[in-house]
Amino acid sequence: MLERHFLGSGTHLLPALAAWLIEQNGTADVLDLSRHVLVLPTGRARRCFEKRLLALAGDRRVVPPETTTPSGLFDRFLVPTRNRADDLSNQIAWLAVIRNATQEQIKAITGHDDPPTGRECITLADRLCSLMRELGGGGYSPKEAMNRCREAGLPIEEDRWNVLVELCDEVGSHLENAGLVNVDVDRMHALETDAIVVDDVDSITVVAADPSRLMIRLLNSIGERGVAVGTVIHGDAKELAEEFDENGAVDLEAWENRPIEIASDELVTCERVDDQIAAALDFMADITSERGIVERATITVPDEQLQPLFEQHFETNGLQLESVSASRLENGRIGRLLTILANYLEDESARYLAQLVRHPDVSRWLIEQGVERPVARWDSLWSKHLPRKLSDFPEESRARASFHELVGPLLDRIAPLIADECTASEWAHPIMKMLEEFIAESEYPLGDDDLSSLRLLRTLFESQLDIERGMPMLRASELLRMVIDAFRRHSGGSHSHSPISLVGWLDAHLDDADDLMITGLNEGFLPSAASVDNWLPEAARDLLGLTSQRRRTARDAWLLSAILQSGRNVRLVTARRSSTGEPLIPSRLLLRLDGKPLAGRISWLVDEKRRGPEMAQWHSVQEGESRFIDRPVPEGEPVINHLSVTAFKGYLKSSTRFDFLLQRDERIRIQSVENNDSLDAMGFGSFLHEVLEQWGRLELKRETPSDDASRIESEFMDILDRYVRERYGEHQLPGVRLQVEIARHRLSAFAPRQAQRAMEGWRVRMVEADFGPRGFDPPLYPDQDGLYLHGKIDRVDQHDVHGYQALDYKTGAKGETPEEAHRNKNGWIDLQLPLYRVLLKSRDIEVAPDGLGYISLPPDSSRSGFKLADWSATDIEEAEETAAEVIRIIKEGRLKQIVSEAIS
Repeated sequence: MLERHFLGSGTHLLPALAAWLIEQNGTADVLDLSRHVLVLPTGRARRCFEKRLLALAGDRRVVPPETTTPSGLFDRFLVPTRNRADDLSNQIAWLAVIRNATQEQIKAITGHDDPPTGRECITLADRLCSLMRELGGGGYSPKEAMNRCREAGLPIEEDRWNVLVELCDEVGSHLENAGLVNVDVDRMHALETDAIVVDDVDSITVVAADPSRLMIRLLNSIGERGVAVGTVIHGDAKELAEEFDENGAVDLEAWENRPIEIASDELVTCERVDDQIAAALDFMADITSERGIVERATITVPDEQLQPLFEQHFETNGLQLESVSASRLENGRIGRLLTILANYLEDESARYLAQLVRHPDVSRWLIEQGVERPVARWDSLWSKHLPRKLSDFPEESRARASFHELVGPLLDRIAPLIADECTASEWAHPIMKMLEEFIAESEYPLGDDDLSSLRLLRTLFESQLDIERGMPMLRASELLRMVIDAFRRHSGGSHSHSPISLVGWLDAHLDDADDLMITGLNEGFLPSAASVDNWLPEAARDLLGLTSQRRRTARDAWLLSAILQSGRNVRLVTARRSSTGEPLIPSRLLLRLDGKPLAGRISWLVDEKRRGPEMAQWHSVQEGESRFIDRPVPEGEPVINHLSVTAFKGYLKSSTRFDFLLQRDERIRIQSVENNDSLDAMGFGSFLHEVLEQWGRLELKRETPSDDASRIESEFMDILDRYVRERYGEHQLPGVRLQVEIARHRLSAFAPRQAQRAMEGWRVRMVEADFGPRGFDPPLYPDQDGLYLHGKIDRVDQHDVHGYQALDYKTGAKGETPEEAHRNKNGWIDLQLPLYRVLLKSRDIEVAPDGLGYISLPPDSSRSGFKLADWSATDIEEAEETAAEVIRIIKEGRLKQIVSEAIS
């Protein structure tokens, strides 16, 4: 049995603990605690305690106690029987066992008939590692846990647990072949065989609200050897003696519903989750106005996703935070690179290759290899070809050559990682060498998180290099997935030495700041949400003494109660709604009341008339200083030397003409490139245009127009299939495949309309008639002092009686008529078709006003066909004069003035 020590209330835990240790060790000039071991939950608590101890000791010379964490306690006193496997070795062994498991075994543990994919195997290995780690921490093997639940009459899936026992034994065999042993198995064996060394220790003090069963077993074994072992409880013995068990752990029944006293001025409500940042800024402002300076303050943020926003908004408002757990290493620079690389190595998808090219370190490395503008060039190629894999393109295709010219050096560099299987120790060198090359070429210095990532990676790989034999082989992508899992379990953090700290919930009670704010007092955050676990349901967890919702709630109730009684300036913050407006439930810890006080608390919490702190009162992140370079519109008049027939639409439909200015001024011409997984509306239209253009060129070569619908449809399909293979590869992205079939449907619907057109005497005379640098000379319009008029006419047909018609392909869903697309009640909004006449007239081809129209291929096949405009000569004259006026505005230097007046 452990001795319990109550430190009293009214002050912080760590100062009280330091004072108690000093009191226990007399008044000699030298405070020698070298034979004392202090167990604290976190490294930050250890650092804070040592500072407090030195401050309270005054002029006395101090030999501090040995401090460790609960995990370190086992390593400190238990003698290992063999080399212990780290988490990575365990996960590798579990992966090998799962990959070799029978289908019956897989079905027993997953409940599914289908064999797991490679990534599912890795996820399952990680989950089972966590499960075994949790059982081992409680001092159980899978078989012991199963038997304990069965004896207690709990419903358990014995088939599943029997398979877990079998697989766990196989994992042990893999580790044994490599000269390793599971750390928890070895710890339990050491306890059973009394392999404990306590020669240089007189006493141990533990700070833990919920010590594990295995830890208590170790402490009792140490106590039997004459070492004074005790736990400290932050509170008064008279009040709390019955609220903790004999080992100093919270009594679940006692803390399940124990009242927590919260003063009205200690509780703050906000409308939305983000407004909790405003509450924290208000808290800092109150402290500053009251004392003139913030000496030490701590903000507790249980919601990890909200922590980066706290940092950003505090920095925007001139406050720097020292963050203890603000970032997960998996989200850092190196973590992201390894994640993208693992994704690519799994299936060589072009999507993941794009992400590699976009990674700043890889992009910089490509530039150093002589590849110019890698990101911009990739975007251009992607938007054109939308590849699933580069290998889907034929070897001799121009698309494949273009991509390989761009990313060839990168593909060559990562090629060694695509080998079948090696041991982790064999993979270590090529992975580290690759990282070294990418980072060495980078212009960005390594930050604290980057260095933490590299140290962790080196530790993981060094542990594998120490294994001489017997570890299972795996693919590089599988190893990288496991490394990323290790990154996910580790946090980075800034060490700015700022007086304001940002911590997670479990650090709040151990923090020694006089001013403390705790945010996130909502269900799901504090206490955290219950997890659904098919292997260890809540009833089994309670029975085995493992972490459960009930234990978390009891622990959190005790920690909050102790914080509120520590004599500090404490604020608790709860939000009514999420950032998306969904209602949130206040934390049950705020509702430890009965009767009228409970009704009053609920009414106060949900009262929407009472406005809490709001982010609108503070500078937002967007209002902070921009890091983008300000590049204003150049001085002087826009430089516009030509206009396309489609450009007038941008002028006529814009209320300010500003977009038209940006798109047409040759000094600042803007372009946008989107990285979609399917064709956008314009891309889909261009796709159909290409098929129809190729068919049109085929039709031009015929002596007589084709009027056989079946033949036309067959030619459409042949051209479509050939174009898709050349442009998008053998295996297209799902979105592209769907759009190909949509195009097939529309072309099939159009084929009989085209055949009917031929029967009526029309034949194709021009296809993609280009008026511009690569085609016919563009005409000056409206006269020799005007602008060059560019354009591309999709098709020009001729009839022996009716003359020429200028036609434009349209694939939009609306299936608009020319009149609907070109005019509204206020006049002309598009001049494309009327200006086709101007272009063709420069080639001595006359088109009647009613000879302008669309070849429409909308989704509704019944609306497919030819749609001609019903315009008169007066209508066309009006359209041409509108175009002439726009050109005069540009030539006379009035465009920029018009834009300025419109946007002012």
